[in-house]
Amino acid sequence: MWELLSDLNNLTTPDHRATINRKLLCLNLTDEGDMTEHLNSFMELVAEADPAGLPWGQNDREKCNRFIDTLPHSLKCVRLEWRTLDKPDQTFLAFVRLYNEENAERKSSAQRSVDAMAMSAIRTPLKIKGAAKIARGV
Repeated sequence: MWELLSDLNNLTTPDHRATINRKLLCLNLTDEGDMTEHLNSFMELVAEADPAGLPWGQNDREKCNRFIDTLPHSLKCVRLEWRTLDKPDQTFLAFVRLYNEENAERKSSAQRSVDAMAMSAIRTPLKIKGAAKIARGV
């Protein structure tokens, strides 16, 4: 009985590894997607991949490459900025820092756009004295 339980809960089986890799392939961030939620989902997969013995769950460089593969083209700036770092500085934590900075920048930019639209909606149009006469040619 204990052997059966051990076999059922064995995290290093090829089936379990394939399941984790399949989950990773299905994990893709869209341009409108929540970047924080996406990072959390990836970290859950890393937590599964490490005990399963998958190299991308343990190696920082592999982890970064796998995470980069899940990102949309619009986050190319984060990829490029990470790749311009010195080799010793190209860690997963450094990539997450750049990713979170971009996320914060996008959120503040979106908030500025909302604020600008709100301000323009409540602003009354200015009327220029005499503009109507000039337009009519009087």
